[in-house]
Amino acid sequence: RDIVKSTIMLEGKKPVRTRYRDVTAPAVEIENYPCFGEVFPADSYEDLELYFKMQDIVDALGDVHDGEEMLLTLKCKLTDGVTEAEGSDCVLIVDKGDDNNSYDGSGHKKKKKNKKKKKKKGHHGDDDSSGD
Repeated sequence: RDIVKSTIMLEGKKPVRTRYRDVTAPAVEIENYPCFGEVFPADSYEDLELYFKMQDIVDALGDVHDGEEMLLTLKCKLTDGVTEAEGSDCVLIVDKGDDNNSYDGSGHKKKKKNKKKKKKKGHHGDDDSSGD
């Protein structure tokens, strides 16, 4: 736990939440192919998980296309106050269509609105039952 969490930046964007959890063993990078590697199951060491707003990452990536691989870089400082650390990993852009993946500004999927029609209620004075 040598990372100063407040200094973490992924492509210039800060995470909105962090937590420690055993997720996986480190990936093994294949030489000269940074976007290919083997991922292993949990290894009993706690990993630092980072959560970002979806829109922040979309903004950081810019114009992307389905099937494109992109190398993302994470930067931070260590608790010694001097050392800077950096790591990179790849993401695969997958276009799943707007209908299934509409996100609000917080990175959460938008809830579908219920399109039931509401009954209109009459207003006072609309009913002419004054007896005249």
